[in-house]
Amino acid sequence: MNTLVTTAGFMILALAGSAAQASDFKPMMDVAETTWPEKTHIGVIADYRQSREDILDLARSAGSRCRITVLDVKQPSGVPVAGNQMACAIKPDFLVLLPRDPRVWEGSPNATRAIRQLAFHGVPVIGTTPMAIRQGAVFACGPETRLEVLVTERMIGTVEVILPRNLRTAGTAASAPLGMAAISVVGAF
Repeated sequence: MNTLVTTAGFMILALAGSAAQASDFKPMMDVAETTWPEKTHIGVIADYRQSREDILDLARSAGSRCRITVLDVKQPSGVPVAGNQMACAIKPDFLVLLPRDPRVWEGSPNATRAIRQLAFHGVPVIGTTPMAIRQGAVFACGPETRLEVLVTERMIGTVEVILPRNLRTAGTAASAPLGMAAISVVGAF
């Protein structure tokens, strides 16, 4: 009986952990939709196979009004030019950094390089952690920011963003988007 109770306790903790991870992108996407209601094309640079669950979570958080193009970077050799390829070939309205991608995660030197490359082309980058702000992302909002919207004090490149004045924290009562964003995967060259 004790083993059954222990196993049930671990299952509850595992489910609670996965539920907490599943909401990483919702606050950020609520802020993005409020800030840029007309911007619906989201770019992601990631190893698609390794980050598939995070990308699906982003698609659910974005809703059916958006579309996501993933630049699939499987090899380390594709990372140095990924930001330029994203900006010039895919041309998203903005890029979302993934906090746990094995190639271009928030906090990695690869993410910093991509942010600079995209900013040079006028494409803003957003994230979910304070580390994204330190790297040059325009804003970040998520569990690690305690749902506070963190905004960069210094813009990189030609990116200019005007956030609504009354936006301090992500709305917890925001309506859930209907459906899920369409996802296309493009290989890096």
